[in-house]
Amino acid sequence: MPFIGNDISRAFESLPTRQEFSGDGSTTTFTLNKTVSSEQDIVVSVDGVVQEPTGAYTVPDGVTLTFSSAPSSNSGNNILLCFLVELLVLLHLLMKTKVILNLVVFLEQTLKV
Repeated sequence: MPFIGNDISRAFESLPTRQEFSGDGSTTTFTLNKTVSSEQDIVVSVDGVVQEPTGAYTVPDGVTLTFSSAPSSNSGNNILLCFLVELLVLLHLLMKTKVILNLVVFLEQTLKV
């Protein structure tokens, strides 16, 4: 069945924006590669434990991730940060795509194509 309408967005072909850092046991500030408006815009995990915004970390100027105490030194990248806006956009696109795919399946079944 040919596709009618706009091309499906390719926005979900790459992973949501994330950034990794390595703790050294003394550094408490890290520079983000994009600006956020508040601590609530990101999820931060240190050694696999999700950190509490404003308690464990702040982002006072929108680009500097500041921990209340220095993350441990560990082999490899032990600080993982995900930007929530990109995750929400991805979920929105996936939901829209699912609606489109459900419509195509419905039409195929209804029209016996």
